Amino acid sequence: TIPAGVDDAESWAECLLKIAKVGDVCTVVGNAPSDSLARDLWGMHGKPNETCAVAELEIELLTGRTHQIRGQLAAMNFPLVGDVQYGGAVPSSSTLWQKNYGNKQNP
Repeated sequence: TIPAGVDDAESWAECLLKIAKVGDVCTVVGNAPSDSLARDLWGMHGKPNETCAVAELEIELLTGRTHQIRGQLAAMNFPLVGDVQYGGAVPSSSTLWQKNYGNKQNP
């Protein structure tokens, strides 16, 4: 599916992917543990208003290139945490994020 707002449909290179595994879905709103997780992920930047949960996914790419996973998930309103280019919030001030992902090039 070509996302809404794409001016040139020919430029949208679709990839096929399979969600092979979904880890625990953790809410980031509504109670003390959720609020704590949101603070750990986004720190002083704060949780994006539309975000209510996070989950770790294992993706199997069937066609296309790995960077297209980011665009495809964002087009379905599931941006990756930390992927600013495709709409994910930046958790750069978060101690948890820095410890686990801060030295990696891409989220």
